[in-house]
Amino acid sequence: MQKKLVAQGNATLTVSLPSVWIKKNNLAKGDEINLEHENNDLVIRTTPKISMEQISLDTKEMAYEKQYLSACYHLGYDEINIHFDNEKVLDLVKERIGQCVGYEIVEQTTEKIQIKSLSAGPLETEFNTILRKTFLVLKDIANQIEELIDAKKFQKLKPLIMVEQNNDKFIDFCLRILNKKGFVDSQKKTNLYYVLVENIELIGDEYKYFCDFMSKNSKKIKWNKELSELLKETNLFFNDLYNIFYKYEKDRQIEIIKTRTELYEKANELFLKQGSYEAKVVHHLINIINLTRETVNVYYEIRF
Repeated sequence: MQKKLVAQGNATLTVSLPSVWIKKNNLAKGDEINLEHENNDLVIRTTPKISMEQISLDTKEMAYEKQYLSACYHLGYDEINIHFDNEKVLDLVKERIGQCVGYEIVEQTTEKIQIKSLSAGPLETEFNTILRKTFLVLKDIANQIEELIDAKKFQKLKPLIMVEQNNDKFIDFCLRILNKKGFVDSQKKTNLYYVLVENIELIGDEYKYFCDFMSKNSKKIKWNKELSELLKETNLFFNDLYNIFYKYEKDRQIEIIKTRTELYEKANELFLKQGSYEAKVVHHLINIINLTRETVNVYYEIRF
């Protein structure tokens, strides 16, 4: 689309904005838009006005699971009305609402509970910052696991489970932003970022399961040099994913492609050589390796 510049006074040139674009973004006279210089281009950006999305759940007619609240949160609902005749529903809501950043109970009666999102604003524009935070928390968990096992402090792995569960709140928030607004820098990549975020959550879950199993069965597990090396290499592989995601280097790209195949094969060979408890440990590490491999593939698609 080409537009002619119109003189406005002695030193100002103006151009009209396409009506289709204005309607699509729900803009009106007096609204603010952002103008950004990108090389020789002038880019106009705006955040569309988003209406409050509502949903009602009648648990008198359907069974209620706490995951339902998470589903509403992920899907971007801003107001949820839950009708109930069993107080267990209320308990399930209160058990899960702490995981939903911005959700608060604003009204509660003997038959209904109303939840609203109170986080609309600057926080919802910080997707990239929050995504990076989830990466960094997992990197720190991985490093602490390694240090604690080297020091044979297996029982101190338990607190890391809570750290991972707290990180899930930020992962859920990222999923919510993607569903509500898409990936701001490129709508075409929204689905790819959704898979990326879900994979980060699954990797965190595997580290959590690893910590839980190790802390409960440390006396039965015969920790050996091969297991220690596999843990270190698994953590390094995840660290490589973080590094290449935030600072692309061609040589590192070549190395990570090579590593993802070799490490997976090495882990599977080790699995077959271990006793039952040690094999369970390797199982969790294999899952982390696999999920990291898949996330590397997603990364390559995001780069295009």
